[in-house]
Amino acid sequence: MLKRTKTWFRETHSLKDVPDQSWNWSPTSERSRLGVELNSRLQDSPPLWVNKRLGGSTENLLAGNRRPNHLQLPASSSGDSLDVEVREKPGYKKERKSRSMVATKHKMQRPPTASPRPLYPPIEATVLYEAPVKRTKFSEGGKKSKKNWTDCYMILTPTALVFYKDQRTYYATKLPKPLNAPPSPTAPRAELVLPLLNAHVLQCIQMHTRRFTRSLVLTVEHDQYLLQDETEEGAKRLLKCIQNVIYKLGPPALDDRPSPQYQSSNTDLESLGRTPPVSRHATRNKQKTGGSSNEDLSDSTEVSIHKSHVRSRLKKFFAKRPAMEVLVKKGIYKDEPVFGRELEEVCPTTGPRVPEFVKACVREIESSEENMCTDGLYRASGNLSQVQKIRLEVDQNNFSVIENTTDIHVLTGSLKLFFRELKEPLIPCSMFERVLAACSIRPREARIKEFRDVVQALPQCNRDTLKFILEHLLKVTEYSERNRMHTANLAIVFGPTLLWAKDLGNIAVDCIQQNNVVDILLNDYKEIFAEDNTKGKKKA
Repeated sequence: MLKRTKTWFRETHSLKDVPDQSWNWSPTSERSRLGVELNSRLQDSPPLWVNKRLGGSTENLLAGNRRPNHLQLPASSSGDSLDVEVREKPGYKKERKSRSMVATKHKMQRPPTASPRPLYPPIEATVLYEAPVKRTKFSEGGKKSKKNWTDCYMILTPTALVFYKDQRTYYATKLPKPLNAPPSPTAPRAELVLPLLNAHVLQCIQMHTRRFTRSLVLTVEHDQYLLQDETEEGAKRLLKCIQNVIYKLGPPALDDRPSPQYQSSNTDLESLGRTPPVSRHATRNKQKTGGSSNEDLSDSTEVSIHKSHVRSRLKKFFAKRPAMEVLVKKGIYKDEPVFGRELEEVCPTTGPRVPEFVKACVREIESSEENMCTDGLYRASGNLSQVQKIRLEVDQNNFSVIENTTDIHVLTGSLKLFFRELKEPLIPCSMFERVLAACSIRPREARIKEFRDVVQALPQCNRDTLKFILEHLLKVTEYSERNRMHTANLAIVFGPTLLWAKDLGNIAVDCIQQNNVVDILLNDYKEIFAEDNTKGKKKA
Protein backbone atom coordinates (compact mmCIF):
# COMPACT_ATOMS: atom_id res chain seq x y z
CA MET A 1 0.00 0.00 0.00
CA LEU A 2 2.86 2.36 0.85
CA LYS A 3 4.73 1.55 -2.34
CA ARG A 4 1.71 2.34 -4.53
CA THR A 5 1.14 5.64 -2.78
CA LYS A 6 4.78 6.58 -3.22
CA THR A 7 4.78 5.71 -6.94
CA TRP A 8 1.59 7.67 -7.59
CA PHE A 9 2.94 10.69 -5.69
CA ARG A 10 6.16 10.74 -7.68
CA GLU A 11 4.32 10.57 -10.94
CA THR A 12 1.91 13.38 -10.16
CA HIS A 13 4.23 15.76 -8.21
CA SER A 14 7.74 17.05 -8.61
CA LEU A 15 10.21 16.00 -5.92
CA LYS A 16 11.85 19.41 -5.88
CA ASP A 17 8.71 21.12 -4.69
CA VAL A 18 7.92 18.68 -1.91
CA PRO A 19 10.02 18.06 1.25
CA ASP A 20 11.87 14.83 1.39
CA GLN A 21 10.03 13.36 4.35
CA SER A 22 6.62 14.94 4.10
CA TRP A 23 5.24 12.28 1.73
CA ASN A 24 5.53 9.31 4.07
CA TRP A 25 4.18 10.84 7.27
CA SER A 26 1.32 9.23 9.11
CA PRO A 27 0.75 8.63 12.75
CA THR A 28 0.57 4.92 12.27
CA SER A 29 3.68 4.63 10.15
CA GLU A 30 5.73 6.96 12.40
CA ARG A 31 4.77 5.08 15.53
CA SER A 32 5.55 1.72 13.88
CA ARG A 33 8.98 2.84 12.69
CA LEU A 34 9.75 4.41 16.11
CA GLY A 35 8.82 1.25 17.94
CA VAL A 36 11.07 -0.87 15.71
CA GLU A 37 14.04 1.45 16.14
CA LEU A 38 13.54 1.72 19.91
CA ASN A 39 13.45 -2.04 20.24
CA SER A 40 16.66 -2.35 18.24
CA ARG A 41 18.49 0.43 20.07
CA LEU A 42 17.42 -0.43 23.60
CA GLN A 43 17.46 -4.20 23.47
CA ASP A 44 20.72 -4.33 25.48
CA SER A 45 19.68 -1.65 27.99
CA PRO A 46 17.72 -2.31 31.16
CA PRO A 47 14.00 -1.58 30.82
CA LEU A 48 12.65 1.81 31.98
CA TRP A 49 9.50 3.83 32.09
CA VAL A 50 9.20 6.82 29.81
CA ASN A 51 6.13 8.91 29.40
CA LYS A 52 7.19 12.29 27.98
CA ARG A 53 6.14 14.76 25.34
CA LEU A 54 8.44 14.13 22.38
CA GLY A 55 10.04 16.61 20.05
CA GLY A 56 13.26 17.08 18.07
CA SER A 57 15.06 14.74 15.65
CA THR A 58 14.88 11.01 15.88
CA GLU A 59 18.58 10.66 15.14
CA ASN A 60 19.45 12.72 18.23
CA LEU A 61 16.96 10.71 20.25
CA LEU A 62 18.48 7.34 19.46
CA ALA A 63 22.13 8.39 19.37
CA GLY A 64 24.34 6.40 21.74
CA ASN A 65 23.67 3.31 23.81
CA ARG A 66 23.21 4.99 27.23
CA ARG A 67 19.83 5.11 28.81
CA PRO A 68 17.94 8.26 27.66
CA ASN A 69 16.19 10.38 30.24
CA HIS A 70 14.08 12.37 27.73
CA LEU A 71 12.81 11.06 24.36
CA GLN A 72 11.96 13.72 21.80
CA LEU A 73 10.51 13.45 18.29
CA PRO A 74 10.05 16.09 15.62
CA ALA A 75 6.83 17.99 15.92
CA SER A 76 4.30 17.56 13.13
CA SER A 77 3.30 20.29 10.77
CA SER A 78 -0.08 20.44 12.40
CA GLY A 79 1.51 21.11 15.84
CA ASP A 80 0.44 17.78 17.33
CA SER A 81 2.85 15.91 19.63
CA LEU A 82 3.51 12.25 19.93
CA ASP A 83 3.48 10.29 23.23
CA VAL A 84 5.83 7.34 23.54
CA GLU A 85 5.66 4.95 26.48
CA VAL A 86 8.17 2.23 27.08
CA ARG A 87 7.34 -0.31 29.77
CA GLU A 88 9.45 -2.79 31.58
CA LYS A 89 9.25 -6.36 30.45
CA PRO A 90 7.56 -8.60 32.97
CA GLY A 91 10.18 -11.32 32.82
CA TYR A 92 13.24 -9.05 33.23
CA LYS A 93 15.61 -9.89 36.09
CA LYS A 94 18.47 -7.69 37.33
CA GLU A 95 21.89 -9.10 37.76
CA ARG A 96 23.07 -9.64 41.33
CA LYS A 97 26.27 -7.80 42.05
CA SER A 98 28.39 -7.48 45.15
CA ARG A 99 28.19 -4.35 47.27
CA SER A 100 31.71 -3.34 46.37
CA MET A 101 30.92 -3.52 42.64
CA VAL A 102 27.75 -1.50 43.10
CA ALA A 103 29.61 1.14 45.12
CA THR A 104 32.35 1.32 42.50
CA LYS A 105 29.90 1.67 39.64
CA HIS A 106 27.91 4.32 41.53
CA LYS A 107 31.10 6.26 42.17
CA MET A 108 32.13 6.09 38.50
CA GLN A 109 28.73 7.28 37.24
CA ARG A 110 28.72 10.36 39.55
CA PRO A 111 29.03 13.60 37.57
CA PRO A 112 32.56 15.04 37.70
CA THR A 113 31.33 18.43 38.95
CA ALA A 114 29.78 16.98 42.14
CA SER A 115 32.10 16.91 45.17
CA PRO A 116 32.54 13.49 46.79
CA ARG A 117 30.77 12.93 50.07
CA PRO A 118 33.31 12.95 52.96
CA LEU A 119 33.76 9.77 54.95
CA TYR A 120 34.80 11.76 58.07
CA PRO A 121 33.48 15.06 59.34
CA PRO A 122 36.02 17.89 59.27
CA ILE A 123 37.45 18.65 62.70
CA GLU A 124 39.02 22.10 62.55
CA ALA A 125 38.99 24.60 65.44
CA THR A 126 40.68 27.97 65.62
CA VAL A 127 43.44 27.79 68.24
CA LEU A 128 44.65 31.19 69.40
CA TYR A 129 47.02 29.98 72.10
CA GLU A 130 48.05 26.64 73.54
CA ALA A 131 50.46 25.79 76.34
CA PRO A 132 50.89 23.48 79.32
CA VAL A 133 49.69 25.18 82.52
CA LYS A 134 48.64 24.40 86.07
CA ARG A 135 45.10 25.12 87.19
CA THR A 136 43.08 25.01 90.38
CA LYS A 137 39.73 26.25 91.60
CA PHE A 138 40.18 29.19 93.97
CA SER A 139 36.54 29.72 94.90
CA GLU A 140 33.21 28.12 94.04
CA GLY A 141 29.95 30.00 94.32
CA GLY A 142 31.65 32.77 96.28
CA LYS A 143 33.09 30.38 98.87
CA LYS A 144 36.85 29.91 98.99
CA SER A 145 37.85 26.31 98.26
CA LYS A 146 41.00 24.33 98.97
CA LYS A 147 43.60 24.69 96.24
CA ASN A 148 44.49 21.51 94.37
CA TRP A 149 46.88 22.24 91.50
CA THR A 150 46.54 20.05 88.40
CA ASP A 151 48.87 19.85 85.40
CA CYS A 152 46.95 20.18 82.13
CA TYR A 153 47.18 21.37 78.53
CA MET A 154 45.23 24.54 77.77
CA ILE A 155 43.70 25.56 74.43
CA LEU A 156 42.43 29.12 73.90
CA THR A 157 39.67 29.37 71.30
CA PRO A 158 37.74 32.47 70.21
CA THR A 159 34.98 31.65 72.72
CA ALA A 160 36.37 29.57 75.58
CA LEU A 161 39.31 28.02 77.39
CA VAL A 162 39.52 24.24 76.97
CA PHE A 163 41.64 22.11 79.27
CA TYR A 164 42.90 18.62 78.43
CA LYS A 165 44.78 16.13 80.55
CA ASP A 166 47.94 16.55 78.47
CA GLN A 167 49.06 17.45 74.97
CA ARG A 168 48.72 13.86 73.76
CA THR A 169 45.05 13.76 74.77
CA TYR A 170 44.41 17.00 72.90
CA TYR A 171 45.88 15.67 69.65
CA ALA A 172 43.97 12.40 70.11
CA THR A 173 40.70 14.35 70.02
CA LYS A 174 41.62 15.78 66.61
CA LEU A 175 41.84 12.36 64.93
CA PRO A 176 39.00 11.74 62.41
CA LYS A 177 36.10 9.52 63.41
CA PRO A 178 33.75 7.48 61.17
CA LEU A 179 30.33 8.89 60.46
CA ASN A 180 27.41 7.72 62.60
CA ALA A 181 29.84 6.09 65.06
CA PRO A 182 28.34 5.78 68.57
CA PRO A 183 30.10 7.84 71.29
CA SER A 184 32.67 5.89 73.28
CA PRO A 185 32.99 6.48 77.04
CA THR A 186 36.74 5.91 76.79
CA ALA A 187 37.27 8.36 73.94
CA PRO A 188 39.64 11.25 74.77
CA ARG A 189 37.83 14.46 75.62
CA ALA A 190 38.36 17.77 77.37
CA GLU A 191 38.41 17.86 81.16
CA LEU A 192 37.06 21.38 81.55
CA VAL A 193 35.61 24.07 79.28
CA LEU A 194 35.35 27.65 80.59
CA PRO A 195 33.34 30.09 78.44
CA LEU A 196 34.90 33.53 78.27
CA LEU A 197 31.73 35.50 77.66
CA ASN A 198 31.17 37.93 80.57
CA ALA A 199 34.36 36.66 82.22
CA HIS A 200 37.36 38.67 83.39
CA VAL A 201 40.98 37.78 84.03
CA LEU A 202 43.56 39.57 86.17
CA GLN A 203 47.09 39.16 87.41
CA CYS A 204 47.23 37.32 90.74
CA ILE A 205 48.18 39.01 93.98
CA GLN A 206 50.02 37.56 96.94
CA MET A 207 46.84 36.54 98.73
CA HIS A 208 46.06 34.06 95.96
CA THR A 209 49.33 32.13 95.75
CA ARG A 210 53.02 32.52 96.51
CA ARG A 211 53.85 32.31 92.79
CA PHE A 212 51.54 35.22 92.00
CA THR A 213 53.99 36.77 89.52
CA ARG A 214 53.34 33.99 87.01
CA SER A 215 49.72 33.23 87.86
CA LEU A 216 46.35 34.55 86.68
CA VAL A 217 42.94 34.60 88.31
CA LEU A 218 40.04 33.92 85.94
CA THR A 219 36.49 34.69 87.09
CA VAL A 220 33.69 32.83 85.28
CA GLU A 221 30.23 33.63 86.67
CA HIS A 222 30.58 32.99 90.45
CA ASP A 223 33.66 30.74 90.26
CA GLN A 224 37.31 31.72 90.26
CA TYR A 225 40.18 29.70 88.81
CA LEU A 226 43.93 30.16 89.13
CA LEU A 227 46.12 29.53 86.06
CA GLN A 228 49.87 29.21 86.54
CA ASP A 229 52.40 29.34 83.72
CA GLU A 230 55.98 28.11 83.80
CA THR A 231 57.45 31.60 83.38
CA GLU A 232 56.44 35.17 84.07
CA GLU A 233 56.70 36.08 80.38
CA GLY A 234 54.38 33.21 79.48
CA ALA A 235 51.88 34.39 82.10
CA LYS A 236 51.90 37.93 80.68
CA ARG A 237 51.43 36.63 77.15
CA LEU A 238 48.57 34.37 78.24
CA LEU A 239 46.92 37.26 80.12
CA LYS A 240 47.04 39.46 77.03
CA CYS A 241 45.57 36.75 74.77
CA ILE A 242 42.69 35.99 77.14
CA GLN A 243 41.91 39.69 77.58
CA ASN A 244 41.78 40.14 73.80
CA VAL A 245 39.31 37.25 73.45
CA ILE A 246 37.10 38.61 76.25
CA TYR A 247 37.19 42.07 74.67
CA LYS A 248 36.10 40.70 71.29
CA LEU A 249 33.24 38.75 72.86
CA GLY A 250 31.87 41.94 74.36
CA PRO A 251 32.18 43.87 77.62
CA PRO A 252 31.11 42.01 80.78
CA ALA A 253 28.06 42.95 82.78
CA LEU A 254 28.38 45.86 85.21
CA ASP A 255 28.13 43.56 88.22
CA ASP A 256 30.92 41.34 86.91
CA ARG A 257 33.47 44.05 86.17
CA PRO A 258 36.34 44.19 88.66
CA SER A 259 37.08 47.51 90.24
CA PRO A 260 40.24 49.41 89.22
CA GLN A 261 41.46 49.21 92.79
CA TYR A 262 41.34 45.44 92.63
CA GLN A 263 43.28 45.47 89.38
CA SER A 264 46.09 47.69 90.59
CA SER A 265 46.35 46.35 94.13
CA ASN A 266 49.20 44.02 95.02
CA THR A 267 48.62 43.82 98.75
CA ASP A 268 47.62 41.05 101.08
CA LEU A 269 45.31 42.77 103.57
CA GLU A 270 44.49 39.47 105.21
CA SER A 271 47.95 39.58 106.77
CA LEU A 272 46.91 42.72 108.65
CA GLY A 273 44.43 40.64 110.61
CA ARG A 274 41.67 43.25 110.48
CA THR A 275 38.54 43.70 108.44
CA PRO A 276 37.81 47.19 107.11
CA PRO A 277 34.73 48.84 108.66
CA VAL A 278 33.02 49.04 105.27
CA SER A 279 33.27 45.29 104.92
CA ARG A 280 31.72 44.74 108.35
CA HIS A 281 28.80 47.04 107.52
CA ALA A 282 28.26 45.32 104.18
CA THR A 283 28.25 41.92 105.90
CA ARG A 284 25.79 43.23 108.47
CA ASN A 285 23.41 44.52 105.79
CA LYS A 286 23.48 41.21 103.94
CA GLN A 287 22.62 39.30 107.09
CA LYS A 288 19.72 41.67 107.82
CA THR A 289 18.27 41.16 104.36
CA GLY A 290 18.50 37.39 104.72
CA GLY A 291 21.51 36.94 102.44
CA SER A 292 24.66 35.00 103.21
CA SER A 293 27.94 36.74 103.92
CA ASN A 294 29.66 34.39 101.47
CA GLU A 295 27.32 35.01 98.56
CA ASP A 296 29.75 37.08 96.50
CA LEU A 297 33.44 36.59 97.08
CA SER A 298 34.37 39.24 94.56
CA ASP A 299 32.49 41.91 96.57
CA SER A 300 34.22 40.99 99.83
CA THR A 301 37.57 40.93 98.07
CA GLU A 302 37.00 44.38 96.60
CA VAL A 303 36.00 45.79 99.98
CA SER A 304 38.93 44.18 101.79
CA ILE A 305 41.35 45.58 99.21
CA HIS A 306 39.65 48.95 98.82
CA LYS A 307 42.89 50.84 99.46
CA SER A 308 45.58 50.40 96.82
CA HIS A 309 49.30 50.17 97.45
CA VAL A 310 48.86 49.59 101.19
CA ARG A 311 52.08 47.68 101.45
CA SER A 312 54.17 50.46 99.92
CA ARG A 313 52.51 53.01 102.17
CA LEU A 314 53.17 50.93 105.26
CA LYS A 315 56.82 50.52 104.30
CA LYS A 316 57.19 54.26 103.94
CA PHE A 317 55.45 54.82 107.27
CA PHE A 318 57.60 52.31 109.17
CA ALA A 319 60.74 53.83 107.68
CA LYS A 320 59.75 57.34 108.81
CA ARG A 321 57.98 56.53 112.06
CA PRO A 322 59.45 58.11 115.19
CA ALA A 323 61.05 56.21 118.03
CA MET A 324 59.04 54.87 120.96
CA GLU A 325 60.55 57.39 123.36
CA VAL A 326 59.42 60.29 121.18
CA LEU A 327 55.85 58.96 121.07
CA VAL A 328 55.84 58.52 124.83
CA LYS A 329 57.07 62.07 125.40
CA LYS A 330 54.43 63.49 123.11
CA GLY A 331 51.74 61.49 124.89
CA ILE A 332 50.75 59.61 121.77
CA TYR A 333 51.76 56.23 123.14
CA LYS A 334 50.60 55.43 126.66
CA ASP A 335 51.08 52.33 128.73
CA GLU A 336 48.09 50.19 129.61
CA PRO A 337 46.92 50.32 133.23
CA VAL A 338 47.63 46.61 133.90
CA PHE A 339 49.14 44.76 130.93
CA GLY A 340 52.49 45.64 129.41
CA ARG A 341 53.90 47.62 132.30
CA GLU A 342 56.63 47.32 134.92
CA LEU A 343 55.82 44.88 137.71
CA GLU A 344 56.63 47.55 140.30
CA GLU A 345 53.90 49.80 138.87
CA VAL A 346 51.04 47.28 139.18
CA CYS A 347 51.91 45.90 142.63
CA PRO A 348 50.42 47.29 145.83
CA THR A 349 52.61 49.22 148.22
CA THR A 350 51.94 46.87 151.16
CA GLY A 351 53.00 43.22 151.33
CA PRO A 352 52.66 40.76 149.92
CA ARG A 353 53.37 42.79 146.81
CA VAL A 354 51.48 40.72 144.26
CA PRO A 355 49.49 42.30 141.40
CA GLU A 356 45.77 42.34 141.97
CA PHE A 357 45.10 40.76 138.57
CA VAL A 358 47.32 37.76 139.42
CA LYS A 359 45.52 37.29 142.74
CA ALA A 360 42.09 37.45 141.10
CA CYS A 361 42.97 34.90 138.41
CA VAL A 362 44.54 32.44 140.86
CA ARG A 363 41.62 32.84 143.22
CA GLU A 364 39.12 32.03 140.48
CA ILE A 365 41.13 29.04 139.24
CA GLU A 366 41.44 27.56 142.74
CA SER A 367 37.79 28.30 143.57
CA SER A 368 36.58 24.83 142.61
CA GLU A 369 38.05 21.36 142.36
CA GLU A 370 36.58 21.04 138.90
CA ASN A 371 38.81 23.85 137.66
CA MET A 372 41.91 22.33 139.20
CA CYS A 373 41.14 18.93 137.66
CA THR A 374 40.69 20.31 134.15
CA ASP A 375 42.68 18.26 131.67
CA GLY A 376 45.68 20.17 130.29
CA LEU A 377 45.40 23.08 132.73
CA TYR A 378 47.82 25.86 131.59
CA ARG A 379 48.90 23.67 128.68
CA ALA A 380 45.79 24.05 126.51
CA SER A 381 45.28 27.44 124.88
CA GLY A 382 42.16 29.49 125.39
CA ASN A 383 40.16 31.47 122.86
CA LEU A 384 42.40 34.37 121.87
CA SER A 385 39.50 36.77 121.34
CA GLN A 386 38.15 36.04 124.82
CA VAL A 387 41.63 36.51 126.29
CA GLN A 388 41.91 39.91 124.60
CA LYS A 389 38.45 40.79 125.90
CA ILE A 390 39.58 40.12 129.47
CA ARG A 391 42.68 42.24 128.83
CA LEU A 392 40.61 45.21 127.67
CA GLU A 393 38.14 44.93 130.56
CA VAL A 394 40.88 44.67 133.17
CA ASP A 395 42.66 47.69 131.69
CA GLN A 396 39.41 49.57 132.31
CA ASN A 397 39.46 48.41 135.96
CA ASN A 398 36.63 45.94 135.44
CA PHE A 399 37.82 42.84 137.34
CA SER A 400 34.35 41.31 137.45
CA VAL A 401 34.95 39.85 133.98
CA ILE A 402 37.29 37.32 135.61
CA GLU A 403 34.52 35.89 137.78
CA ASN A 404 32.08 35.81 134.85
CA THR A 405 34.40 33.79 132.61
CA THR A 406 33.21 30.20 132.31
CA ASP A 407 36.14 28.84 130.27
CA ILE A 408 39.02 28.01 132.59
CA HIS A 409 41.51 27.95 129.71
CA VAL A 410 40.71 31.61 128.98
CA LEU A 411 41.69 32.51 132.55
CA THR A 412 44.94 30.56 132.42
CA GLY A 413 45.72 32.12 129.05
CA SER A 414 45.13 35.61 130.47
CA LEU A 415 47.45 34.91 133.39
CA LYS A 416 50.25 33.69 131.13
CA LEU A 417 49.71 36.71 128.85
CA PHE A 418 50.17 39.06 131.80
CA PHE A 419 53.64 37.68 132.57
CA ARG A 420 54.67 37.63 128.90
CA GLU A 421 53.61 41.27 128.40
CA LEU A 422 55.70 42.61 131.27
CA LYS A 423 58.41 45.03 130.19
CA GLU A 424 60.85 43.19 132.44
CA PRO A 425 60.34 39.45 133.14
CA LEU A 426 59.54 38.19 136.61
CA ILE A 427 63.18 37.02 136.95
CA PRO A 428 64.95 40.10 135.51
CA CYS A 429 67.15 39.85 132.44
CA SER A 430 70.14 41.02 134.48
CA MET A 431 69.99 37.75 136.45
CA PHE A 432 69.31 35.49 133.49
CA GLU A 433 72.87 34.21 133.04
CA ARG A 434 73.33 33.69 136.77
CA VAL A 435 70.18 31.61 137.08
CA LEU A 436 71.13 29.43 134.10
CA ALA A 437 74.59 28.85 135.54
CA ALA A 438 73.07 27.85 138.89
CA CYS A 439 71.24 24.95 137.26
CA SER A 440 74.53 23.13 136.55
CA ILE A 441 76.00 23.47 140.04
CA ARG A 442 76.77 20.23 141.85
CA PRO A 443 76.04 18.98 144.48
CA ARG A 444 72.38 19.66 145.22
CA GLU A 445 73.03 21.60 148.43
CA ALA A 446 75.29 24.08 146.63
CA ARG A 447 72.72 24.51 143.88
CA ILE A 448 69.92 25.19 146.39
CA LYS A 449 72.13 27.73 148.18
CA GLU A 450 72.81 29.55 144.90
CA PHE A 451 69.11 29.66 144.04
CA ARG A 452 68.34 30.93 147.54
CA ASP A 453 70.79 33.77 147.01
CA VAL A 454 69.26 34.58 143.63
CA VAL A 455 65.76 34.77 145.09
CA GLN A 456 66.93 36.98 147.93
CA ALA A 457 68.56 39.30 145.39
CA LEU A 458 65.26 39.83 143.56
CA PRO A 459 63.22 43.01 144.19
CA GLN A 460 60.49 42.68 146.78
CA CYS A 461 57.60 42.66 144.26
CA ASN A 462 59.37 40.10 142.06
CA ARG A 463 60.15 37.80 144.98
CA ASP A 464 56.62 37.94 146.41
CA THR A 465 55.00 37.37 143.01
CA LEU A 466 57.37 34.48 142.17
CA LYS A 467 56.63 32.81 145.49
CA PHE A 468 52.88 33.30 145.02
CA ILE A 469 52.81 31.80 141.52
CA LEU A 470 55.03 28.82 142.54
CA GLU A 471 52.72 27.99 145.44
CA HIS A 472 49.78 28.02 143.02
CA LEU A 473 51.57 25.73 140.56
CA LEU A 474 52.39 23.28 143.35
CA LYS A 475 48.68 23.12 144.14
CA VAL A 476 48.04 22.31 140.49
CA THR A 477 50.48 19.39 140.68
CA GLU A 478 48.46 17.91 143.54
CA TYR A 479 45.76 17.08 140.96
CA SER A 480 48.25 15.80 138.38
CA GLU A 481 46.57 12.40 138.18
CA ARG A 482 43.49 14.06 136.70
CA ASN A 483 44.79 17.19 134.96
CA ARG A 484 48.05 15.46 133.76
CA MET A 485 50.07 18.53 134.66
CA HIS A 486 53.17 17.28 136.46
CA THR A 487 56.09 19.45 137.47
CA ALA A 488 57.92 18.87 134.19
CA ASN A 489 54.87 19.90 132.15
CA LEU A 490 54.38 23.09 134.14
CA ALA A 491 58.08 23.88 133.77
CA ILE A 492 57.76 23.64 129.97
CA VAL A 493 54.81 26.06 130.01
CA PHE A 494 56.19 28.64 132.46
CA GLY A 495 59.90 28.49 131.58
CA PRO A 496 59.74 31.02 128.70
CA THR A 497 56.99 32.93 130.54
CA LEU A 498 58.82 33.82 133.76
CA LEU A 499 62.31 34.58 132.39
CA TRP A 500 64.03 35.38 129.12
CA ALA A 501 67.25 36.95 127.87
CA LYS A 502 67.52 40.54 126.77
CA ASP A 503 69.43 39.60 123.63
CA LEU A 504 68.28 36.63 121.61
CA GLY A 505 70.98 33.95 121.42
CA ASN A 506 70.51 30.25 120.88
CA ILE A 507 66.76 30.07 121.45
CA ALA A 508 66.60 26.26 121.54
CA VAL A 509 69.30 25.94 124.21
CA ASP A 510 67.93 28.84 126.25
CA CYS A 511 64.43 27.36 126.19
CA ILE A 512 65.67 24.07 127.65
CA GLN A 513 67.59 25.88 130.37
CA GLN A 514 64.60 28.09 131.17
CA ASN A 515 62.52 24.97 131.72
CA ASN A 516 65.22 23.58 134.07
CA VAL A 517 65.09 26.76 136.17
CA VAL A 518 61.34 26.50 136.77
CA ASP A 519 61.63 22.75 137.35
CA ILE A 520 64.24 23.29 140.11
CA LEU A 521 62.19 26.09 141.68
CA LEU A 522 59.15 23.79 141.92
CA ASN A 523 60.95 20.68 143.14
CA ASP A 524 63.13 22.48 145.70
CA TYR A 525 60.61 25.15 146.65
CA LYS A 526 60.65 24.48 150.39
CA GLU A 527 64.45 24.69 150.67
CA ILE A 528 64.79 27.74 148.44
CA PHE A 529 62.08 29.75 150.22
CA ALA A 530 62.78 28.36 153.69
CA GLU A 531 63.74 31.72 155.16
CA ASP A 532 60.67 33.44 153.76
CA ASN A 533 58.46 30.68 155.12
CA THR A 534 60.10 31.01 158.55
CA LYS A 535 59.60 34.77 158.60
CA GLY A 536 55.99 34.33 157.61
CA LYS A 537 55.35 31.90 160.47
CA LYS A 538 56.96 34.27 162.98
CA LYS A 539 54.80 37.16 161.79
CA ALA A 540 51.71 35.01 162.03
